[in-house]
Amino acid sequence: EVIRQNSEQLLSLIDNVLTNSSKEGMEPEIVLSQKRVSDLMEEIYMTYRVIIPAHIQFNFKKGDMDEFIMVNRGCMLQVISNIMNNAVKFTSQGSITLGWRDDGNDVAIYVEDTGCGIPEDKIDTIFEKYSKVRESTEGAGIGLSLCKKLVDKMGGSIRVTSTLGTGSCFEVIFSRIPA
Repeated sequence: EVIRQNSEQLLSLIDNVLTNSSKEGMEPEIVLSQKRVSDLMEEIYMTYRVIIPAHIQFNFKKGDMDEFIMVNRGCMLQVISNIMNNAVKFTSQGSITLGWRDDGNDVAIYVEDTGCGIPEDKIDTIFEKYSKVRESTEGAGIGLSLCKKLVDKMGGSIRVTSTLGTGSCFEVIFSRIPA
């Protein structure tokens, strides 16, 4: 089941990269549907609990309520997977925490790590296309810009707080669907 889900996720990644590279106005419409946050997060947790290196503690913090949000499942999994992959890449020791919480009328889905952190002068550009904190780091610098683009298209927002040498916390915010 994990292999099947990861295969679907890989296809989604390829789709998203192709979408990100298409001309403005030529991008396919993203169809939103009501999703249970716990279902999305459990799926991501099940994938990453076998991927996170054994020397890094992996925490899963469930929200207090069973929240629903309007998102595209594939896009949402891609966003959180990109953030999780960065957390793994930049955390050599300590922990990574995946979770969500009620944030008033919103739901905040977060990935927090004890990695190397982001320099203060890079925080404002971290979501720009081809932006990289360190040029020597593998990757093209499109992951976080793609995350922002997808989150914006789904009507949410994304933010980061970080302290160099201490770690980072990425939050994806969506309006909670009233029960």
